[in-house]
Amino acid sequence: MKTILAGFTEFILAALIASSVVGCIYFDVTTNQNILEDSFVEFSQEWLLLGTTALFAMQAITKRQGGLWLIAGFFGCLFCRELDAYFDMIVHGAWKYFAIVVIGFVFFKAWRLGKENTIASLAAFMKSRAFVFIFIGLLIVLVYSRLFGMGELWHTIMADHFNRTVKNVVEEGTELWGYALVFWGAVKYRFASKRA
Repeated sequence: MKTILAGFTEFILAALIASSVVGCIYFDVTTNQNILEDSFVEFSQEWLLLGTTALFAMQAITKRQGGLWLIAGFFGCLFCRELDAYFDMIVHGAWKYFAIVVIGFVFFKAWRLGKENTIASLAAFMKSRAFVFIFIGLLIVLVYSRLFGMGELWHTIMADHFNRTVKNVVEEGTELWGYALVFWGAVKYRFASKRA
């Protein structure tokens, strides 16, 4: 009964997260008429990525696991990429230099903890239930939203009535849903690790 109630509670929480994603899109469309770099949807994506990075970095520090440093670094690089519009004010493509610093830092931390530690902690993470949420979230962000948001597809669908706002809403909204699933997985992993 406890397992059933836990599953039902998780469904309710996931439904609230899904609803909040739609709420972010609705807010942008009704106030800005579009989803641009300074939109609420974009800010939400950035905050979810920052939160995911922080959760894995905190666990890497407390548990001293190299694999968690690599995961934190991966999401840290995605965070740098999401901020590319702001980094472009420095120089075009500047986000790459920040990402290289992040990569160098996490690889150094993983190297210090050793190969066995890093591989074992990565394997433990991939066996966790939280990994499924992160795996699906990343598929949505890195594959599905990119393919579904292709301009050519939307030009074909709408032909002479092409509307970039519709394309942006679909692409960025899907991406936000993916990042929400990733963050949910990071939260689940954090709580599961604390219980363990």
